[in-house]
Amino acid sequence: QDPARAELLNLGSRAVPTLALCLNDSNLPAPVREQTLSLLAEMDTPQAAGALLIRCAEARTAWERSRCARLLSTMQQAWVVPGLLRSLFRERDPEVRVWLAHSLAMHGNGSGLQILIDAMQTDPQSPLAAIAQPLVEEICEQFGWAGKQVPADGSGADRRQALLVRAGQLNADWLELEEAQNANFSAPELDGSTPTDLRFRHEVWNDIERLRRPEKVAAQESAFALANLGPAATPALAQALGDESSTLRTEAARCLAAMGLHAKAAVPQLLTALNDFSTAPQAALALGRMPWPPAQSKLEQAAQAGPGLELRVAGTQALGALGLESSQAFLRKLMQSDEPEVLQQAASEALALCGDFKAASAALLSFADSPRVDGTSTMWVLEQCLQRASERGNSAARELLLEWQRANAAAPAIQNSTALLTGRADRLAELRAVLPRILEGP
Repeated sequence: QDPARAELLNLGSRAVPTLALCLNDSNLPAPVREQTLSLLAEMDTPQAAGALLIRCAEARTAWERSRCARLLSTMQQAWVVPGLLRSLFRERDPEVRVWLAHSLAMHGNGSGLQILIDAMQTDPQSPLAAIAQPLVEEICEQFGWAGKQVPADGSGADRRQALLVRAGQLNADWLELEEAQNANFSAPELDGSTPTDLRFRHEVWNDIERLRRPEKVAAQESAFALANLGPAATPALAQALGDESSTLRTEAARCLAAMGLHAKAAVPQLLTALNDFSTAPQAALALGRMPWPPAQSKLEQAAQAGPGLELRVAGTQALGALGLESSQAFLRKLMQSDEPEVLQQAASEALALCGDFKAASAALLSFADSPRVDGTSTMWVLEQCLQRASERGNSAARELLLEWQRANAAAPAIQNSTALLTGRADRLAELRAVLPRILEGP
């Protein structure tokens, strides 16, 4: 009733514990549950947002988790982003994931927008794409891409394509902004001047502390959240590289490696971490994936004989991520037969990514088909090389790449190991048949 609702709103945060307790009652009628959730969102206080965040993670029904995610997107509580990311990590219902992604994007998190773009592109005729499209429109309008820029007339396909272009431009703008924030080793360190800043910082450090815990799932959730927070998490992770716990130092470096360009504000700490045996492999990968070209000599030093094999492989993979032609001669030496096979594999992959696919192609085909190593990364590198050749106008590479993409789309979401190996063998046979044309072309 309106008087009761008004009284609860007047109570504000003092009413939240009682409302949260009501939501725990499995016998609560659906209309009352909906009104309670909406009331929490209307309060728009940190306590109310916290209650919705808990329901978003723990509610038994997908409907309630979706509704909580939707309501959180309407609140002025940006500190909920780490919690939304943790929910996204554990959520398995595709529709709930779409609503979580929307809430993340409405709070300015680019990973959410990318999930919605993927939902629209993967299967444009699917119910999931139909849910995602108006949400992407809402996000574009929220962040300055006026709806009038997307044609209201014409076919549905034209409108969807125009919207995808706008969303892609918005995503690129966010990436450019984050790149600017990372310039000169700076990141948007929250100064604690507002309650939202303080709560966000508290959430970030809670996630960092969870990295040192033995509970694997909790640590994985937090690592996922930190890696997808963008530059706002970088200063705290850089600070964690100096922690006395080797477990925390290693996991912080792993998060920075997963962040790519967002980790640039941590470059000084990562360079120091190369001297720490426990963090050096992940620090090397982080420097490569940014990418940070000035680290080339340090990465070559890490890949040379002497350090542990894990660091040598990580340094080699980081050189591939840098993609500098000046690393080609060094990488060819690592492909020699007296080196460990896993290092030869990493070197051949890196050499291809550094622009010498011709010299690496025979080794790549061998490693992709070898039972002694995991060929998954090699198949990814082969696909990247085909993509690059296709972009240079190589028709053989373009035709084969399209064939592989069609096979990917037709394959079931879950395949057993036999099916995976058979599909890989078929692709490699196709590649061997056209490899001369690819190598001879542009």
